[in-house]
Amino acid sequence: MIEKVTSYTAIKDFILEIEDKYPVDKWVYNDIPFWPHIRVKLYYALIQSVNNQEHQKVNKTIHVNQICTSRLQQLKQLWISFFAFKNFIKSVNKRELLFMSLDMHKVIHNEIYFNRFFDSMIAVNDLEKNSFTFEIKKHLCPCYNQNAVETVAPYLDFYNKRYKITRFLYPLMNLESNNTQGVDQFRVFLNNNGLFEISNQLKNSNLEKWSTKIRVFSNFYTRYLIKAKTKKVIAVSYYGFDSMWSCMHAANKLGIPTVDFQHGPQTEVHMAYASWSKIPKNGFSIMPKEYWCWDKESAQEINKWAISVNTIAKVYGQPWLAFTQNENKKVDTSEKEPFVLYTLQTFPLFTLENTFTPDIIKLIENSKYKWILRLHPSNSQDSHLVESYLEENHVRKEKYTIQGPSDTPLPEVLRGSLLHITNYSGCTIEARELGVKTILIDTVGLEVFKSYIDNDLVVFANKEEIEFHDKLERLILETVKNENLSSRKIVNPLEF
Repeated sequence: MIEKVTSYTAIKDFILEIEDKYPVDKWVYNDIPFWPHIRVKLYYALIQSVNNQEHQKVNKTIHVNQICTSRLQQLKQLWISFFAFKNFIKSVNKRELLFMSLDMHKVIHNEIYFNRFFDSMIAVNDLEKNSFTFEIKKHLCPCYNQNAVETVAPYLDFYNKRYKITRFLYPLMNLESNNTQGVDQFRVFLNNNGLFEISNQLKNSNLEKWSTKIRVFSNFYTRYLIKAKTKKVIAVSYYGFDSMWSCMHAANKLGIPTVDFQHGPQTEVHMAYASWSKIPKNGFSIMPKEYWCWDKESAQEINKWAISVNTIAKVYGQPWLAFTQNENKKVDTSEKEPFVLYTLQTFPLFTLENTFTPDIIKLIENSKYKWILRLHPSNSQDSHLVESYLEENHVRKEKYTIQGPSDTPLPEVLRGSLLHITNYSGCTIEARELGVKTILIDTVGLEVFKSYIDNDLVVFANKEEIEFHDKLERLILETVKNENLSSRKIVNPLEF
């Protein structure tokens, strides 16, 4: 991997250098702009490099054993999918809101799965009968408003299977719209920098597969959006899946407002959100036209580039904070023993050794406060790894509690905490919104949240420095738990 990319700021500079050198805003294949797709893949490949992943892990090609099915089996599968799709599309009625959801953003609330962003909006504004939710991955049951929640994958799969069988009669290719000027030179540049997998994505054959998939998926979404008379599409992590790109594309083509709802930090080094330096005058068709942010800093960062291309970022707030706060506002937590909240990063991307340095282990073991170690949503099943590591390092179990992301709502945990410690978790923003002090302890946190650091609610203490232990211990002892938390409103998304 390229040696000069050793930080998030360097990743940003590297991507901006590419945008300056190549006509990325004009790159189109099969009528689909592909630079956003490539930019995000490149961004995350470079993040893995910064986090000291092995070169082979960053750039490996995954070989999947292909299961061969006969034409008869394909037709049978298509027939089954056809009836499932027909039953679904027949059931579609008018729903002005479409939410695009991920299971990782659901928590257990009142013994059912509850999307902390979207279901908060739905519940407060009585939108149960005027909204529909497509789950991109798993459909967790039982869930809130279950009659209006579906996993979208089977219907996309039907459209994909149908196209594979009928593509010779009804091809979706539009080669006249292709513009790949400079892509070959860009591939050479990527290969010279060890980014072989990203380069491979830019082969004509792979661009054809990806763009055709986007168009096929978009056809499904177009049919749904028209039938449901959708007035607004709100997604979380618009860039994470091809089904997200294609929904944005379909809605934008129909003139339906498209929104990305904030799910974590959107600072100047998050290259899915920040510093788009070369973009068409009306934006890319596979990206949202609006960004709803938790706070003004996030919105300001996006608007640096968005306003000039008919896109806008607005401050909506964090609905889950408001929902849980308003629901529990009569509960007195002032007499409960405060604790230190330590939110963890994704491991093994961020190693346990880096998470629990000798100083951190010493602080947990000797602290007068209990520590809550909250797992990242990507590691919800990995508490045993943390427990084993701490046991190996002789930390007594009574000194800490390992908490899954769905065990207790984050706002409730924050309200009970003395302060919040993290390497660079997005919980920093949520803690600040609630008036809970955050101590960032990793240099990545300094990069990501430098505009938030005020030495009051957000403080930086470098875990690599010799005096780190004493500084963090002093900050913990000096902190007084904040008991004054203001209430918030959840705006109707149809009126925002």
